[in-house]
Order: sequence, then structure tokens, then C-alpha cells
Amino acid sequence: MAVSEDELRALAEEELAAACSLSFAELSRITPWGDSHRGFSPSGVEVEFERRYLWADQPDGILVEVEVRCPPDNPTTGAEARRIVRKR
Repeated sequence: MAVSEDELRALAEEELAAACSLSFAELSRITPWGDSHRGFSPSGVEVEFERRYLWADQPDGILVEVEVRCPPDNPTTGAEARRIVRKR
């Protein structure tokens, strides 16, 4: 069973919202950093979630990136979402 690109995009946006729920101060303590874990899409297909926290080119900014893709044994494409979190 394949995961649709729309489903992967929705999962990436949902994971991005969770990744950006930390304050700038909390994010700055873990930047640069990244991790990945496996989970399941709403349609029941195993997917891999990857989060990356990187210093942005702009001052006082952290780039938060999320990628959702099927594991390597499944050739389905993935989706990415990103946002810059700024110090307030």
C-alpha cells in the first residue's frame, strides 16, 4: 500500500507544528540537532519522521525542518515542511 503525497504533506505539517511548539529558548539549547523515528500514517503505512533544528542565516533564528518519508524498502516519495522560529 502506498501513502499519498497529500497524506505525507499533512503528516509533515503536523510534525512541524509539534516541533515548533518549543520556545526559542528551549530550541536554542538543542540546536543544532536532529533525530528520526518511525511511525504510521493514518492509512496504516509505516513512515519515517525526521526533525532537524539548524541555526538560520538570519540573526536570532532557528530553522526547523521536518521530513516524512516511507522507509527505504518502500519507494514512495516523501514530503518536507520548514519554518524559522525567531527570538522574540
